[in-house]
Amino acid sequence: FFLAVVSAMVPTGSGWGSILESFGIVTLYSTFIAVLARILRWALTGSAYRVPLQDMKDPSRLITLVQDIKLARSEGDLVLEEELYLELISIFRSTELLRLYSTPL
Repeated sequence: FFLAVVSAMVPTGSGWGSILESFGIVTLYSTFIAVLARILRWALTGSAYRVPLQDMKDPSRLITLVQDIKLARSEGDLVLEEELYLELISIFRSTELLRLYSTPL
Protein backbone atom coordinates (compact mmCIF):
# COMPACT_ATOMS: atom_id res chain seq x y z
CA PHE A 1 0.00 0.00 0.00
CA PHE A 2 1.49 3.33 -1.11
CA LEU A 3 0.28 6.80 -0.39
CA ALA A 4 1.33 9.62 -2.67
CA VAL A 5 0.47 13.22 -2.02
CA VAL A 6 0.79 15.71 -4.85
CA SER A 7 0.43 19.37 -4.13
CA ALA A 8 0.77 22.32 -6.46
CA MET A 9 1.25 24.73 -3.60
CA VAL A 10 4.31 24.77 -1.39
CA PRO A 11 3.69 26.45 1.93
CA THR A 12 5.82 29.53 2.41
CA GLY A 13 7.22 30.47 5.71
CA SER A 14 10.40 30.77 7.62
CA GLY A 15 13.06 28.18 8.29
CA TRP A 16 13.75 25.14 6.17
CA GLY A 17 10.63 25.56 4.08
CA SER A 18 11.74 28.88 2.68
CA ILE A 19 15.27 27.57 2.05
CA LEU A 20 13.92 24.56 0.16
CA GLU A 21 11.57 26.79 -1.76
CA SER A 22 14.27 29.18 -2.91
CA PHE A 23 17.12 26.72 -3.59
CA GLY A 24 15.53 23.35 -4.09
CA ILE A 25 16.22 20.01 -2.48
CA VAL A 26 18.58 18.85 -5.25
CA THR A 27 20.80 21.89 -4.78
CA LEU A 28 20.96 21.44 -1.02
CA TYR A 29 21.65 17.72 -1.34
CA SER A 30 24.40 18.31 -3.92
CA THR A 31 26.00 20.96 -1.73
CA PHE A 32 25.90 18.67 1.30
CA ILE A 33 27.53 15.81 -0.63
CA ALA A 34 30.22 18.13 -2.06
CA VAL A 35 31.08 19.50 1.39
CA LEU A 36 31.16 16.02 2.88
CA ALA A 37 33.45 14.79 0.10
CA ARG A 38 35.80 17.76 0.60
CA ILE A 39 36.01 17.10 4.35
CA LEU A 40 36.79 13.42 3.80
CA ARG A 41 39.39 14.24 1.16
CA TRP A 42 41.06 16.76 3.47
CA ALA A 43 41.13 14.27 6.34
CA LEU A 44 42.55 11.39 4.31
CA THR A 45 44.94 13.14 1.90
CA GLY A 46 48.59 13.06 2.83
CA SER A 47 48.30 10.38 5.48
CA ALA A 48 51.01 8.32 3.77
CA TYR A 49 53.47 11.17 4.25
CA ARG A 50 52.62 11.56 7.94
CA VAL A 51 53.20 7.91 8.87
CA PRO A 52 57.00 8.10 9.26
CA LEU A 53 56.66 11.24 11.35
CA GLN A 54 53.99 9.74 13.60
CA ASP A 55 55.81 6.43 14.07
CA MET A 56 59.06 7.89 15.41
CA LYS A 57 60.22 5.96 18.43
CA ASP A 58 62.53 8.58 19.98
CA PRO A 59 62.75 12.03 18.34
CA SER A 60 65.13 13.39 20.99
CA ARG A 61 68.12 13.50 18.57
CA LEU A 62 66.09 15.54 16.11
CA ILE A 63 64.92 17.86 18.88
CA THR A 64 68.54 18.34 19.91
CA LEU A 65 69.43 19.20 16.32
CA VAL A 66 66.67 21.84 16.20
CA GLN A 67 67.89 23.26 19.51
CA ASP A 68 71.43 23.40 18.09
CA ILE A 69 70.12 25.33 15.09
CA LYS A 70 68.44 27.83 17.43
CA LEU A 71 71.63 28.12 19.48
CA ALA A 72 73.77 28.74 16.40
CA ARG A 73 71.36 31.46 15.29
CA SER A 74 71.37 33.14 18.69
CA GLU A 75 75.20 33.06 18.76
CA GLY A 76 75.31 34.61 15.29
CA ASP A 77 77.10 31.65 13.66
CA LEU A 78 75.08 31.66 10.45
CA VAL A 79 77.39 29.24 8.63
CA LEU A 80 76.90 26.57 11.31
CA GLU A 81 73.17 27.31 11.38
CA GLU A 82 72.90 26.76 7.64
CA GLU A 83 74.88 23.51 7.79
CA LEU A 84 72.70 22.15 10.60
CA TYR A 85 69.53 23.27 8.83
CA LEU A 86 70.55 21.53 5.60
CA GLU A 87 71.32 18.38 7.60
CA LEU A 88 67.86 18.54 9.20
CA ILE A 89 66.19 18.97 5.81
CA SER A 90 68.12 16.02 4.36
CA ILE A 91 67.04 13.88 7.33
CA PHE A 92 63.37 14.71 6.79
CA ARG A 93 63.62 14.08 3.04
CA SER A 94 65.02 10.57 3.52
CA THR A 95 62.88 7.99 5.29
CA GLU A 96 65.94 5.84 6.03
CA LEU A 97 67.80 8.73 7.67
CA LEU A 98 64.69 9.69 9.60
CA ARG A 99 64.39 6.15 10.91
CA LEU A 100 68.10 6.09 11.77
CA TYR A 101 67.95 9.38 13.70
CA SER A 102 64.74 8.47 15.53
CA THR A 103 65.85 5.10 16.91
CA PRO A 104 66.87 5.08 20.56
CA LEU A 105 70.59 4.83 21.23
